[in-house]
Amino acid sequence: MNADLGSGTPEQIQTIVKDFWSAQEPILTSMQPAPDPIKADVEALLALAHNGASTGDSATFTSDDLQTADHNIDQYMLRTCGYGQISVTATDDAYQGIPATIGSGAVALTLNNRGREAHQVLIVRINDGVTEPFRTLLDLPPDQRMQTAAALGSVEVDPGQVGTLFLRLASGRYGVGDFLSQGSTSLDAPGSGDPHYVLGLHAEFTVA
Repeated sequence: MNADLGSGTPEQIQTIVKDFWSAQEPILTSMQPAPDPIKADVEALLALAHNGASTGDSATFTSDDLQTADHNIDQYMLRTCGYGQISVTATDDAYQGIPATIGSGAVALTLNNRGREAHQVLIVRINDGVTEPFRTLLDLPPDQRMQTAAALGSVEVDPGQVGTLFLRLASGRYGVGDFLSQGSTSLDAPGSGDPHYVLGLHAEFTVA
């Protein structure tokens, strides 16, 4: 979901919420009957999807049931699905745990935020034929930077929290960076400073 719910009109926000949950409903329905360890979590998400798709209530995005169910399903997938895993620890000025190389296929990218500010791992695939280091690409103006790599997804968490992103990686060069502003004490309280990647929260790796 790439929408900014803070800047839309009530009608626009309602439409965004309805469209989002309408897309999730068939996915969640296809997961039934879910394995016993996550059966209640899938049912909780499906109830939220029914509600959000019919009412457009943005409170479905901040529901404690959503956070709990999402976390439980992530942990179940990490334990049982055999995905490759990248476990990233973020402080306020560095990433730790990013490998130089990882195998292609389905990967779980987990971010553990041990900093005092909110942090992010945004992952991009660097376009074939681009030879500059990812750090150099970060210095480009945004419009030029977008021509050198394709964003695949991101995970962002508040201080002391853990989040996981699942995605499928093809062979190539990849970069990760924290584009959240310095001074962001939480995801709901964004700062106004430079992006965290300026402080060192960036890395590059290869998928073989």
